[in-house]
Amino acid sequence: MGLHGSGRGAGEGGVEAEVVDLRTLVPYDEETVLASVKRTGRALVVYEAQLTLGFGAEVAARLADAAFPWLDAPVRRVAYPDGRCRTRGCWRAR
Repeated sequence: MGLHGSGRGAGEGGVEAEVVDLRTLVPYDEETVLASVKRTGRALVVYEAQLTLGFGAEVAARLADAAFPWLDAPVRRVAYPDGRCRTRGCWRAR
């Protein structure tokens, strides 16, 4: 869905969201992310890579440490599910 559909349904059912779009991962804009967590008390890290070992896992870990005093709930992640390699031989050493 990406950022284009992120505003759809905002406010319906009592749910509101603040979107922080990290345009770059290095450098990681921790100041902006922490400011959002301080305002909302929550963090949901959404990314397109697989759940395990993605950059979102690093963002979530950093948030859990740095934003702990302001979090009202655990940091959660939404990502592509882990699964089998889809192409033949992708895990073999080359």
